[in-house]
Amino acid sequence: MEVKIRKATAGDAKGIARVHVDAWKSTYRGLVSNEYLDSLSYESREQMWAKVIDSNKQTSEDFIIVACDGNEIAGFAAGGRSRDSADKFEGEIGAIYILEHYQRMGIGRRLMSAAVGHLFDAGIASMIIWVLRENNNAIRFYESLGGKLVGTKEMKIGDRFHTIVGYGWDVLEYQFKEWNKR
Repeated sequence: MEVKIRKATAGDAKGIARVHVDAWKSTYRGLVSNEYLDSLSYESREQMWAKVIDSNKQTSEDFIIVACDGNEIAGFAAGGRSRDSADKFEGEIGAIYILEHYQRMGIGRRLMSAAVGHLFDAGIASMIIWVLRENNNAIRFYESLGGKLVGTKEMKIGDRFHTIVGYGWDVLEYQFKEWNKR
């Protein structure tokens, strides 16, 4: 298996949607309502990601990166400038998901490295990522990459509110170089 990391194209919307829905269902089952997870559809996510990919042509700061195993999209990361102007972090990774059978193969680290490289190239020197407080695997992963817990907030998922925690990196250049050494 040779997984390649590359910038997403318009033709990737369907594969990204599949990863997004399947990763949510495998990761968040038991953490968010089953009704919400069961309501997720490939079709609606494909439409959403097609629009996002198209709009990303407008800015050099935003990105969507995919991890491909042949023709299959195994995972993706998306982000850009922080969505919260009150946040002290300039950049944000808004999504990073990997299909369950591709997890623990180094793909997440490679996607994070590519995302940080993109942010750094766009002149963004710090970043944050938000994660469901109960997502212990993701939290351990971000901590292993040097992320520091920097805040909490409430987010509505379906019809319920959940606590999400923010992990931040103050200096991306250092982190990017360190991740690429491993």
